[in-house]
Amino acid sequence: MIDEYKSKISSALEFYRQAEYESAIGHLSRAIDFNPYNFEGYMHRGNCYYHLKNYDKAIFDYNRSLELNSNNSIIHRFLGIIYYEQKLYNKAIGSFSRCLELNSDDLDAYFNRGLAKSINKDYNEAIKDFTYCYKSNNNDLKALSNRGLCYLWLKDYENALNDFNQAIEKDGKSYLSFFNRGIIYYDLKKDSQALDDFSRCLELNQDNYRPYYYIAKIKITQEEFEDAIFNFTKFLEKYPNDIDSLFLTGLAYAYLGKFYDAILSFSRVIELEPDYSEAFFNRGLAYFNTGNFENSLNDLKRHLDFIPDDIETLNHIGLCYLELKNYAEALTVYDLVTKINPDEINAYINRGNTYYELRDFNNALNDFEWVYNKNPKLDFALYKTAICHYFLKNYDRSIDLFTKFIELHNKNENYIMYQNALFNRGLAYKFLKQYDLALNDFSLVYKLNPNDIESGVNIAFIRKELDDFDLALDILNDIVENKEPSPHVYFERSLIYRKLLKFDKAIEDLSKILEISPDNITALDTRAFLYEKNKQHDLAINDLNKCLQLEPDNVAIIYALAINYESICDSALALDLYSKCIKLNPDYEDVFSRRGSIYLDLNEYNRALNDYNTAIEKNASNYEAVYNRGLTHYYLKNYDLALSDYLSLPSDFANFSDYFYNLGICYYMKNDYKLAVDIFTKAINMDENYSLAYKFRAEAYAKLNKKKEAKLDFARFKALEKNKS
Repeated sequence: MIDEYKSKISSALEFYRQAEYESAIGHLSRAIDFNPYNFEGYMHRGNCYYHLKNYDKAIFDYNRSLELNSNNSIIHRFLGIIYYEQKLYNKAIGSFSRCLELNSDDLDAYFNRGLAKSINKDYNEAIKDFTYCYKSNNNDLKALSNRGLCYLWLKDYENALNDFNQAIEKDGKSYLSFFNRGIIYYDLKKDSQALDDFSRCLELNQDNYRPYYYIAKIKITQEEFEDAIFNFTKFLEKYPNDIDSLFLTGLAYAYLGKFYDAILSFSRVIELEPDYSEAFFNRGLAYFNTGNFENSLNDLKRHLDFIPDDIETLNHIGLCYLELKNYAEALTVYDLVTKINPDEINAYINRGNTYYELRDFNNALNDFEWVYNKNPKLDFALYKTAICHYFLKNYDRSIDLFTKFIELHNKNENYIMYQNALFNRGLAYKFLKQYDLALNDFSLVYKLNPNDIESGVNIAFIRKELDDFDLALDILNDIVENKEPSPHVYFERSLIYRKLLKFDKAIEDLSKILEISPDNITALDTRAFLYEKNKQHDLAINDLNKCLQLEPDNVAIIYALAINYESICDSALALDLYSKCIKLNPDYEDVFSRRGSIYLDLNEYNRALNDYNTAIEKNASNYEAVYNRGLTHYYLKNYDLALSDYLSLPSDFANFSDYFYNLGICYYMKNDYKLAVDIFTKAINMDENYSLAYKFRAEAYAKLNKKKEAKLDFARFKALEKNKS
């Protein structure tokens, strides 16, 4: 029986050495059947089950073996290993400790107990076990390295560094030692040494991807974002779902301005961890930078769900609303931020910008002034304060503030806001008609930036206002010939040509504007005006009709169109258009006067009177309407009323031949022949060829029995009429 037992054990051990564990188990089971009270059979079969990872059966056999021989230290060590594999670290430590009680020289037990203790974060105790192993065998690099790890986890960098230095001295190809020493240098922010060790680790073992992660993080801190992305990408090949790497990759893309790639990275993070609030925040910022403000708003609001009242997030939400032109919501957000933190400068800046967009310059001014008073170093707020004063027409105050800003930056002439401040100060001087000062500012901007066309245009404008038309044209011609002129350039030049009465050239410039922008209503309207001046009424009418297609209820356009139809004697259409003007704007006095004149020409005197009366009621200083009303009364033979109107006119207006002629007729009809003669004489003095004035003065002389004078005037009348024929 004993021989059979030994034979089976011997055969089993042979199979065991050949890793044929199932066969070994068969022989061991039969051996146990022969001798169920020998611990050795259970121990060996337990080892076989261990290698097959059938831990429950292995534990059963080890415990049965211990029941038969409780002082077998090896079995306790095997049990400890199985418990370790099952992550039952406390049980593993117990078994290894029992082994060491029985055999205090079992270095494997010390080492494995050290591993279990380190996993349990009992680093100091683990260090004792690893130290025993290393002292017992100073070639035990595993013990040395694991002790180094424990020191590392305890942040005892000096001892940790000492252990890994020794490990590397003993084995220069230990990639893990280089890796772990790299982590120490990383923690100590010794980036150069860390990078060297991680790179060496990768040279020794290209299958170890963890160094890529740390290299990437160092590259992030060094702002070498392309390198960071490369290393994160390598790490993610092995660990594609590592959230931290995905998130940091997104940040690196964002820093490089590759916002679409950043969005993809952050989206992957959110897919893996839907409650990762920072991923929502940063994806929101990336969406903002791509102009996708709706998606940005959604992500930022989602981040706010995790961190309510987060000021940075609220500020960005406000910016989204501002970009979406949802100004009311933007103001609501910024008001909330200032309540949460009354000193939050960005909220005041952004709220000021919102008010600025709404052209609410008073409220914008309040916010920008608050910012500048809070932090005078924020000269952006000083600039904005100056701009608000400019738009509020506080030109003197805006000039003072622009000057202050300019003085702060006069050594940095290429700073765009410095040039903008000069330009805007120039505009303020221009509105105050301080043209010399404005010219200085615009000229300096134009010198600093010859491509700043608006400065050139403003220089030309001032030259025009100073009647220096040649210089104004030189500047504008240079812009047209050598730069990329905007419609504004052509328009400004057209104004100069118009002032010089060069209407054809002005029309050419306006036509160029319309080639660029066919629906430019200002250019169409102005060109129509010039066509009218050139008596090209059909062309004027064509332009004005285009204007009406763009703005059907523009009273000024309708009025101009009516004037042109009146000029080509289309009285019916002119009347319709004047009536439409009155319907759209009953307070438009000039329209009543113009319509009254058409009625007067059509001999519809009562309608003419109604229109003139209305025009005069709206503006008693409308002397043309008063004169024409007098003329209407004259035609209606209401000479007293006609005289009343004529005599009410001021002398600087009533100083033309027709006026004196009509006034003379009224006195003649009232039988005041002497005064009639005096008045007709004034008409003749103003126009010596005024034949009718001679005729009626002759008749007045005849009534006064001044036959000689009458005869001479009739002769002059007949001669003038003969010349006309």
